[in-house]
Amino acid sequence: MDISRSGTLRVVPCATAADPNVGKQLNVKAQGVLVQAVPSGSAAAAAGLLPTRRGLGGIVAGDVIIAADGALVVGEGDLVAVGMSQWRCLLMEHST
Repeated sequence: MDISRSGTLRVVPCATAADPNVGKQLNVKAQGVLVQAVPSGSAAAAAGLLPTRRGLGGIVAGDVIIAADGALVVGEGDLVAVGMSQWRCLLMEHST
């Protein structure tokens, strides 16, 4: 990572998992981890990961993570098994 430009480096959540019951209520058919929130400016947002959100017709389910590092993901415990337990990344805020 190039941090040669001045700025503040901080750890932020890259994505937040929804409670498994939320997926059931939204009739999400895919097995995996439903994404609840994706902070703007995070690596997850830059990659295009979509959060669960309000739409014109009500709540719209976000993306579902079904695999990580080639391993099947059925629940949050599977993300822990592949080292994604923190769901955190570094965000560089540049001074102007």
